[in-house]
Amino acid sequence: MDEYRIDGSTAYALQPVKRPCRLPEEPKKAVLPEKKTGVAPFAVLGTVVALALLFGVIFSHMRLFEAKNERIELEQKVQELILQQELLRAQYERGVDMEAVAQRAAELGMHLPRPEQIVEIFISEPEPAPTETEEKLGPFEALRAMIADMKAYFSEAAIYR
Repeated sequence: MDEYRIDGSTAYALQPVKRPCRLPEEPKKAVLPEKKTGVAPFAVLGTVVALALLFGVIFSHMRLFEAKNERIELEQKVQELILQQELLRAQYERGVDMEAVAQRAAELGMHLPRPEQIVEIFISEPEPAPTETEEKLGPFEALRAMIADMKAYFSEAAIYR
């Protein structure tokens, strides 16, 4: 029935409709955009800066860890030295004959001080050693200092291998 065309309800002479012949269409090839193989310079610069900052952070943490370990070792050494000082002071005081010292002082003309001449000094803790204050460095000076520290660190690491 598709061959015949009918308009409305009026009966026409039925004639087949001639349709143009269609040739089978060839499938179209998809057009893909050309791939660019270049890399943006900002991406390279950003990657380099990010890697440098990452390396700087890791190196700073390594230095901080080593400084903490060194501080712990120094605190242990201070405790050992305080103990050694107390032992030596006790040993010294046991070895001194106070009566012989008083007799010798009397022979030399020495006498005991008056109460107003006696001064006592109490030191509870040793004063902390002065520390170096770091000056604020600009970005290039800080980078130069970081590179010098890394160079010194890795040259020391090579010595210990």
